[in-house]
Amino acid sequence: MTADAIAPTVFLVDDDRSVLKAQARLLREHGFQTVLFESAEEFLTQYDASVPGCLVLDVNLPGRDARALQRRMAAVGSWLPIVRLTGVGGS
Repeated sequence: MTADAIAPTVFLVDDDRSVLKAQARLLREHGFQTVLFESAEEFLTQYDASVPGCLVLDVNLPGRDARALQRRMAAVGSWLPIVRLTGVGGS
């Protein structure tokens, strides 16, 4: 990546702060910018649709879960790619 290039942004949503920090550290080591959110609601209130990137989302969030957030993003016409992760088997 050149000095003039803008690093891709990965929006991370997980209610476990230690998981957020670990994911962010790994992604930054590989040249990605990260923006961290501890809830779906926090993401929705702060997300800027003009910033390109992708969303990495914990499936088991308290409150608005991953499926509800994905439906909300689709309802507003978002094309933001979403990767859903879980640390719990069977989800």
